[in-house]
Amino acid sequence: MLHVFAGLALLFALLDHFTTWLCLRAPIPGWEIREANPLAAWLFERVGLIEGLAIDTGVTALALVLVAYAARMPRAARLSLLGLLIGTSAFAVANNFDVIQQIGLVVHQGRSDAVHGGGGGCVAVAEVIRDDREDELAPTLAAREAGERGHAVE
Repeated sequence: MLHVFAGLALLFALLDHFTTWLCLRAPIPGWEIREANPLAAWLFERVGLIEGLAIDTGVTALALVLVAYAARMPRAARLSLLGLLIGTSAFAVANNFDVIQQIGLVVHQGRSDAVHGGGGGCVAVAEVIRDDREDELAPTLAAREAGERGHAVE
């Protein structure tokens, strides 16, 4: 059971990192998409998005190994920590998919495009703020967003 939880935790962390990359890798006209986790945002600003995600993946993998094989820690505590990591990563992935849907990001054949033709962009626990440049957006996106000025996704 412990190894299954560790595997799930790693899977959800990797999904979180992938969807974060999809969301933040390029700006989308008419949208301001930011990393809502202040520590991750700081890391991405310091070393870059891909490098920051690589560091985060390495730290996560190391933490998973330590928790999965920490003999001095009670099994229930290890399962609880892994469950917490699974839950928080699953929340971030669900949030990122919500952001992807809101901005109209379509992923296909190894690349992603927004409905309006721009590049990809979203977040691991994201803030999405709609700006006032509606005239720059394609009619499909503008129609779907009719009347909305801004909101945060968390």
